[in-house]
Amino acid sequence: MPLTPGTRIGIYEVTGPLGAGGMGEVHRARDTALDRDVALKVLPEAFTADPERRARFEREAKVLASLNHPNIAQIYGLEEGGGSQALVLELVEGPTVADLIERGPVPLDDALQIAWQIASALQAAHEAGVVHRDLKPANIKVRGDGTVKVLDFGLAKALDPEPAPEADVSQSPTLTVSATRMGVIMGTPSYMSPEQAAGTAVGIGTDLWSFGVVLYEMLAGERLFGGETVPHVLARVLDRDLDLSNLPPTTPAPVRRVLRRCLERDPRRRMRDAGEAISDLEAALKPEAAASDGGTDAIALAPPSGWRQRTAWAAMGLALGAAAAGLALWSLTPPPAPSDVRRLSLDLPSPIARGTTFALSPDGSTLAYVGRDGRNRRLMVRRLDQADARPLAGAEGALDPFFSPDGAWIGFFAGGGPAGPTERLQPRWTLMKAPAAGGAPVALAESVPAIGASWGDDDRIVVGALGGLLGVPGDGGTPEALLPAGAVPELAACMAPHVLPGSSALLFVEFVPDGELQLKAVDLPAGEPRLVASAVTEATYAPTGHLLLREVRQAPGRRGPASATLMAAPFDAGRLELTGPPVPVVPDAGLSAWAGDGTLVYTIDAFYPAESRRTLAWVDREGGEEPLPAPPRAYRTPRVSPDGDRIALAVTAANGSDADVVIYDVAREASNRLTFEGWNVNPLWSPDGRRVVYTTAGADGFGLFRKAADGTGQAERLTSTGRMQTGAAWVEASDTLVVSHAAGMTDVDIHRLPLAGGVSEPLIATAFAEALPAVSPDGRWIAYQSNESGPPAVFVRPFPDVGEGKWQVSPGPGLAPAWSRDGRELFYVAAGPGGRAMMAVEYDGGPSFTWSRPERLFDLPHGMDFGMAAVSRQWDVAPAGDRFLMIREDEYARGDDPRQGPTELVYVANWFTELAERVPVP
Repeated sequence: MPLTPGTRIGIYEVTGPLGAGGMGEVHRARDTALDRDVALKVLPEAFTADPERRARFEREAKVLASLNHPNIAQIYGLEEGGGSQALVLELVEGPTVADLIERGPVPLDDALQIAWQIASALQAAHEAGVVHRDLKPANIKVRGDGTVKVLDFGLAKALDPEPAPEADVSQSPTLTVSATRMGVIMGTPSYMSPEQAAGTAVGIGTDLWSFGVVLYEMLAGERLFGGETVPHVLARVLDRDLDLSNLPPTTPAPVRRVLRRCLERDPRRRMRDAGEAISDLEAALKPEAAASDGGTDAIALAPPSGWRQRTAWAAMGLALGAAAAGLALWSLTPPPAPSDVRRLSLDLPSPIARGTTFALSPDGSTLAYVGRDGRNRRLMVRRLDQADARPLAGAEGALDPFFSPDGAWIGFFAGGGPAGPTERLQPRWTLMKAPAAGGAPVALAESVPAIGASWGDDDRIVVGALGGLLGVPGDGGTPEALLPAGAVPELAACMAPHVLPGSSALLFVEFVPDGELQLKAVDLPAGEPRLVASAVTEATYAPTGHLLLREVRQAPGRRGPASATLMAAPFDAGRLELTGPPVPVVPDAGLSAWAGDGTLVYTIDAFYPAESRRTLAWVDREGGEEPLPAPPRAYRTPRVSPDGDRIALAVTAANGSDADVVIYDVAREASNRLTFEGWNVNPLWSPDGRRVVYTTAGADGFGLFRKAADGTGQAERLTSTGRMQTGAAWVEASDTLVVSHAAGMTDVDIHRLPLAGGVSEPLIATAFAEALPAVSPDGRWIAYQSNESGPPAVFVRPFPDVGEGKWQVSPGPGLAPAWSRDGRELFYVAAGPGGRAMMAVEYDGGPSFTWSRPERLFDLPHGMDFGMAAVSRQWDVAPAGDRFLMIREDEYARGDDPRQGPTELVYVANWFTELAERVPVP
């Protein structure tokens, strides 16, 4: 049965999940008798329902429980309760060897210390008559104190008599060696011995082969046997020539001897027992060991303190104890040793995409950033000790990467689009994670309205959103609200969350329309957010006891880009408050990231709020461009007047916190402001072109206003609501607005609003997100965008009675529909792996909606802002339907290509030394 926190099996109370596999679910639990944490492996029903299989398993479990060695994770016993049977296992905290290998080659001294302990564990198990049978890096953990534990979650085998012939041994989680009959293959393909891969009888030699594979991978940092499919892997295990040329040249001769003897394909010529491996490893570890056969001087036997420190940083989730004031791991982990501060410049092979952040792994070895390749974004990973960066396969279109606490995973968002400060509820992202060492990305949660994320030590990812914060389990699940109702204003965008290491507390930036950015702290689950600082765009807590703050300000009377400064202030993590004033530590820092070893990387580039270098262009149906002479400004949501002579659009102010509706006269090449203060966006023309409706956001909420297009008279308020509403269609026959209506953090619906007076009422409202309605000129059809079939697609329904039919017009992902003025064509933007393109669908004008196959008009040029937000369309079509008004992204950052982001980083080693001197902590 599924176990939830609070469930009891005997004396053990489940506190949370740890993982699951083919041989059962694993949960963290509390031993209520001995007051200790354990791991419960709940056995599948196939074992508990079969009396014979269950009895055999219980006999084998007794053999395994008899193992008592410091490098073997202990089996405490079997427990039964509530219809479930579970193995009670020692709970081992820390990264796996697989986690260490994912970062690259393990340093030689570390690898040999780990290997010596693995071999010691194998020797003890083999002497007790137990074969592990599935030894691999993922089954080996390294605790924070450097102790290695070989895990046994039911895949070892006891040397017992063969079970009854009719038993299905391939389903047993623990098998005797004679129970592994010929033809039955068990284990992990990349670490199987040749006899194991061939399905023949095996013995302790299969563990020694696997040990050799693990040792090689630690030293080389790469898989010895890989392949596209399991058969490919098994074929290479059986007959591929072993190539050990990628071993580090410093590998001692005794270690090479261990590898050659363990990796003999003929079991009769393979190393006889783990004791021989221990002898060779000890020879390599002795200072007087001679170097030969390509080796070098040996190393000292005792694990160096530096290895223990690196391991402790990799195991950020290991709780080392807390003081009564609530201090946790970051205050107890040994700080990096003081050293000289070093600075150098790092060139990136591809520029950092605009509008994204980058991240540094916790150990400071690896940089993850979103690179720009033409019109495409892709997630790039670069080890800082190497010149090249590699793209992560399957992570195209990524945004805002962040690392897991152990550095093994990179989280990111994909499938959404950019949005402005008051449009943060609009994007629908898929939260993803990918192995930092390479591998297929994994989807964790879909349709997440994200504004930054942080991965906590409790394996929960905290995501910023409108009106609160969301929590997503590190292995995936449904997002849940973390803040209680009313903890922040309903219209507040909660951005840039940062979980304090080893703590339930976190930081986030709160922004309300027409307000000031405020940095707040909260101790979950019941704490109330408290103000920490103002005018801060993000903040992180460093192990030096400092809060690192990014401050962006516009100097009075200054035009152009604002300046960004990295600030530092002493911070009491127990009381969640500053204990000293912020001090500038890196002026003119664009983006920055730091690691626990004191590494700092940052860009030196100006901060342009809301892309203040945008221009306007007409694009014809073949993709030809004709720039408009309007000056570069932060344009958004352009709308062409019914006569085609004017353009209504929103322009973001230089301070990034105000926006106004502007009317641009195409013939006169002149602009007139329609609004003069606050945040005013998303203009909509009346059918006669005499009036404009727009959305205003202020401290008192959102509202729709109507004003004469020539600027005369006062603006008329149409609505006053706490919900974000955007006028998307003006139906002339009924003098009605059809609007996008945001209801909460995740839902967007379509409402109808009578202009003669009254309140809006739902028109299309389901559990999915429906937005961007467009009513056909004859008033018979309504097109809109919905995610009901997966990624957002374009649908059409009858209007005004929307319940009589529904058709998906875009065969794949489609965004932001708009009708031609004659009603015979429907345009939308296709967004998929092949890029983005403007599409056209013909409608025959008949009584039923019959449409043609979508035609691809032109690919959207690089830098063209077409808009993917759920309640704003960033382009429009001319009255004749022969050209489209688009926003062109021009200069943004320094570099050879002004449309690209930064291509250079400043790297600072041992920066914490300088930080402690410049900003002392009381």
